[in-house]
Amino acid sequence: MWLELHDSDGKSIFVNMENATDFRRWNADDLYTQIAVGGFGEKGRIVHVVEDPGTIKTMIDDAQLRSR
Repeated sequence: MWLELHDSDGKSIFVNMENATDFRRWNADDLYTQIAVGGFGEKGRIVHVVEDPGTIKTMIDDAQLRSR
């Protein structure tokens, strides 16, 4: 599923969360959540967004409920 997230300038970043391997903030005071996208056998990339991991998880849960 695709989520509309945002960069530090407030611009939309559309992330295919089905390709995400994990998302986290390394430290409690981090301003950005890192989303790792790509498989282990391919070159992945990191996307930085302002939404916190809890908000992203809620967005995923909501999208899954709507798709049922």
